[in-house]
Amino acid sequence: MEYVGRVPAPPLDRFIDDVYCLTGAPRHRLMNVPPMPSAHLFLHLGGPVRLWDSDPSVPPALFADGWFMGVWTRRFLFEYPARVRLVGVHFKPWGMSPFVDIPAAELRNRWAPVDAVWQRSVDRIRNRVGDVASAAETLRVVEEELRSRLAEAPARGRQQGGAVPQGSEAVHRRPERLPGPRP
Repeated sequence: MEYVGRVPAPPLDRFIDDVYCLTGAPRHRLMNVPPMPSAHLFLHLGGPVRLWDSDPSVPPALFADGWFMGVWTRRFLFEYPARVRLVGVHFKPWGMSPFVDIPAAELRNRWAPVDAVWQRSVDRIRNRVGDVASAAETLRVVEEELRSRLAEAPARGRQQGGAVPQGSEAVHRRPERLPGPRP
């Protein structure tokens, strides 16, 4: 499979660690995924994708277009289709909020179909990308959709996304103010 990834341009880089595109035939059909400390968006522009949670009480999920997932604290299995055309978005820990209309905490250890969270966005992306766009063009279109959703986000969502980064930047600028280890 071919992997093309990058850090998105501002202002998306405040909320997203990276975006990437996987295309081609997978070497292995199943991938064992460890717990993930950040939320993700996966758009599959090929065939359906099946996921299994390591918790046996959670039924397997089949996604035709893609899914959002919150912070994941358990292992899960991902079954690639025979041909892969997958776009992934790795959000910063605070980064998903401005892009979705539900609290990110509701997606902790949960998958949600992308069309349940992003109505119309997948169709817009599919219509612009088609079946033959390059990985770089696909990433450009997905980033445009993310910028559009960020611009439409209520001010509350943008402020939520800014609180943690500002706090972490202050810690890096003034580490001498942090209490040290105690004897």
